[in-house]
Amino acid sequence: MSARMIARRQPTSRILFRLSSISLVASILCASGFLCPAEANKQLVKSYAIENSVYQLLTESARLRSQGNNERARDLLAQAAQQDPTSYSADVHLQLAQCHKALRAFDAAILEAKLAMKYDPSRSAALYIIGQCYYETKRTDEALRTLKRFVEISDDPSAKQNAREFIKEVSAFKS
Repeated sequence: MSARMIARRQPTSRILFRLSSISLVASILCASGFLCPAEANKQLVKSYAIENSVYQLLTESARLRSQGNNERARDLLAQAAQQDPTSYSADVHLQLAQCHKALRAFDAAILEAKLAMKYDPSRSAALYIIGQCYYETKRTDEALRTLKRFVEISDDPSAKQNAREFIKEVSAFKS
């Protein structure tokens, strides 16, 4: 390689080094919870300390739920819910609904899912939980109405298909 070609490559390698350094810093910040693309658009409702505390409780409860420890996750989420309203309130109540549903406390799950929708009406997953809980408590008319509404507003084609199949099951049970 000529000296001229090497000289041309050096600026490119410096740029790549800078870009990889920036990427590394961004990865570290995201992994540590300081900056994440999904969180960048959230507006703080309360102080940073409170929002961060709720976020930490939410994260820990998700870990516990993934391990099947819904009781402990529910307790942490209840602590987080005491700070309402925060920018995470819809997430907190949706996870609380999932915990209650897993613990077969269906009426509590319905209440929490409704609260999640109060904080963020676009949370169609809350409707699905409500529909499932209505079905489990033998309120088939409410289950059908709620599941049909879910199908209308959900953006997830796979979830819509699952809901349509569940609607068929609930309808068959009703007959």
